[in-house]
Amino acid sequence: EDEDEDEDVGLSFTTRTLSEKLDSDISKAVRLEVALANFGSHWKGQITGGLGTTTGTQEYAEFADLLNDFLSHDWSASAKLKFVALCVEYNSLPAAIIAAVVSGIVGFLEIFMPGMRRMAGTGLVIAGDRLEVESAGYFGLMSGLLTFTFVFLFWQRIRKALAQKSIFVFMDKLCIHQTDAELKTKGILGLAGFIKISDRLVILWSPRYFTRLWCIYEIASWVKQRKPLRNIQILPLAEAAFVSSIFLAMCILCITLVWIARLEAFMYMGTFAAVSLFTLGFPLHIIRRAVAELRIIDEQLSTFEFAKAQSFCCAVDHVLPGTDIRIPCDREIIQQKLDDWFATKEVSMRASFSMMGNEVQTPVDRFNYYVQNNLTQQILQRCGRGRVKYLTSLIACTPGWCYITDRLHMLWVIDGLAAIRLLCFYIAVTFGVFPACVRGTLFLAVQMDRCVGVRPNPVLDVAVTILGSVVIGCILLLFVGGLNFALMEESSIYQIITLAATGLATVLMYRHDLMAWYYDAKGMLTPEEQKAKDEAKEVQKARISMTAMKDAEAEAEADLEEKIEHIEV
Repeated sequence: EDEDEDEDVGLSFTTRTLSEKLDSDISKAVRLEVALANFGSHWKGQITGGLGTTTGTQEYAEFADLLNDFLSHDWSASAKLKFVALCVEYNSLPAAIIAAVVSGIVGFLEIFMPGMRRMAGTGLVIAGDRLEVESAGYFGLMSGLLTFTFVFLFWQRIRKALAQKSIFVFMDKLCIHQTDAELKTKGILGLAGFIKISDRLVILWSPRYFTRLWCIYEIASWVKQRKPLRNIQILPLAEAAFVSSIFLAMCILCITLVWIARLEAFMYMGTFAAVSLFTLGFPLHIIRRAVAELRIIDEQLSTFEFAKAQSFCCAVDHVLPGTDIRIPCDREIIQQKLDDWFATKEVSMRASFSMMGNEVQTPVDRFNYYVQNNLTQQILQRCGRGRVKYLTSLIACTPGWCYITDRLHMLWVIDGLAAIRLLCFYIAVTFGVFPACVRGTLFLAVQMDRCVGVRPNPVLDVAVTILGSVVIGCILLLFVGGLNFALMEESSIYQIITLAATGLATVLMYRHDLMAWYYDAKGMLTPEEQKAKDEAKEVQKARISMTAMKDAEAEAEADLEEKIEHIEV
């Protein structure tokens, strides 16, 4: 959690108790547009060790009874990456939709306004016939890219301007008082209360997240209050960097394609391959490091232990740096709360415990087991090293659609069947090839991480990235080249085969997304969720059975003692 707050708690309280209730004077939230203001300036923080290190932030908070999202993070992580991750989560979809609409409108206008098509024309070979297009435009691409960027950065502000309801979130620095010692301490000790009134727990994950004491406490609060695990949204900062780099690479690629459109087929494909090699190298180099970070999630969760969690107070030996002031231990009050939450039989963890019924098992052991098994399974299903959502990939490839809108006039001037075949080609590239290459890039990065990892020698590391870029470039060239060849062939059967192969490859790569959509549409639980639910029922039955057995034993012992007393009398 907020380490600034973590360390400051000890300055004002000697006797502290964590609470799940919020007093009216601290139940506050902040609008999402405020949390994203100034390109993430509110997310900058460091350990400074003083009460009121952040001023002028409380004026943004508003009293609230319900929250949409609780934003959990580690203050040591990059503020800019947190800003990008939040923009990807909340702004990227509307940005992609609005950009697609704007570029589509501009592309449609280019059909009837030749003056907008200022680039040289191009030649197309469809069904064995060469078709000449006199001119081409670029306003669809440029308007789409500018629109996407603007909406991506300022969508929450736009919603407010359109009188739409704001998203209210909890952000520690803005919602917890930073200058009033008593209110600040009450806010920190009431974190579980903020979680209680939140619909979702949004985790801005960085490599240190699951090692921080207050972050673990937030997870425990969510579990204890029996909130749905599917409402825990993990936003790895490394994934946000990857998605952003893919978008930038696509921008460079599409802008380049505008300028080489007039080249002959052989030169066009050769230039396309060279540009793809260069542009794919950048996101691949980033994702290789991101994958190494994402591997830590699995390791942290599978070996999770509360005793290993780190806190500021223990790191400084409970003495405020630069002073002789003693500060209380946060670990003690958090462990005491975990003991209260997970000690009694009435607390349902919704998990099967391997040591259920063993009297030596501690409440902390139960919480550790839950994190290592149920929580790990849920998280890795959604943000494992080889996972990126189809919708996220499609959003990252928005420049590809914007590029195609400048070719809409080609569909207008050519014959009906040829136009249909060209349209199928564009659809396959936009919704199949580009997302498949994003997933392929991530998959390749995972395999490279397993085989060679990140090399300490910069030159060797760049060489590994170049080799990976060649592989991805070849796959992309194979996809596009195959679709382009099928488009040029007179028979439609080749295009049908390549389109089916492209669709099948995309479906296989994103089959987990399709399954999730299917279960959500049917209102059903996924097999993993159903398994967890069945295990929870078995645990509950076991608990009831154990309780009944203990009650029966106690009753038998009481009867036996009564009989013995009667005989003695």
